[in-house]
Formats: sequence, structure tokens, C-alpha cells
Amino acid sequence: MLMNEGKVNGHQIISKVNLQLMLSTQHKFDAKSGMGLGWFTEMREGKMFISHGGSDVGYSTYMTMIPQEKTAVVLMSNFYRFVPVDEWLPLH
Repeated sequence: MLMNEGKVNGHQIISKVNLQLMLSTQHKFDAKSGMGLGWFTEMREGKMFISHGGSDVGYSTYMTMIPQEKTAVVLMSNFYRFVPVDEWLPLH
């Protein structure tokens, strides 16, 4: 039962059909990875990993779910170093 089948406190906030569409591969990058509707999907060691991350100045986040293991990992950090473009862009 991934993401509690779209329910929060017993209330259906997203339909099971839409949840399935979000979490299943809609676009393939290669034989093992792709993109759902807002989620990255990837097969690793025979298991589906569903993940997404993001960052901005001052923080970084990452979440991954492994449905077969009934496991989710969420990483949040309040550190993200902003690197001005002139530090990494080669000057010609």
C-alpha cells in the first residue's frame, strides 16, 4: 500500500487511479529508469525505486520509496552552498 493509497486521516485526497499514474513510468529515459508524473522511477536490483529531490539556496531535500520493501527514506538538509556561476563556468 504505497503512500497510503492516497488517503490522509481516512480521507481520500488523490484517487487510486491518479496515484498509480503518478508513480508509474510515463516516460522512459533508458531500460531501467524513467519519469512518472512528478516522480523519477528506476529499477535497481529487481526493485522499483520512486524518488524526487530538490534544492534552493539554504536547503536540499530528497525522498525515495521502495514499494517492495515497504520503505521510504526522506533526507532534508538546511545546508546547500550556492556557487556563483563565475566560480564554475570557465572563462574564455
